[in-house]
Amino acid sequence: MLFHGIPLLASKIRGHNEIIKEDYNGYFFMNKKELTNKILELYSDNDNYNKIKNNARSSVQKFILDNAYKEQKSIYDDILK
Repeated sequence: MLFHGIPLLASKIRGHNEIIKEDYNGYFFMNKKELTNKILELYSDNDNYNKIKNNARSSVQKFILDNAYKEQKSIYDDILK
């Protein structure tokens, strides 16, 4: 979703915290009411939607396989020195 520039709405669990930055590239929700409110907020505020969308597109770059591989290789190279 982030790769396509779609704001991400996710439950607040540990794995999601690594990907989503609240009000930057998506939102967290804890229940159906919060999810509904976030969807309505994005739908009703085109400027905010576009900001989140653009941030989502740029923030996903570090999770692309080539970039993740380079980062992991760098870590191993440092350890093996």
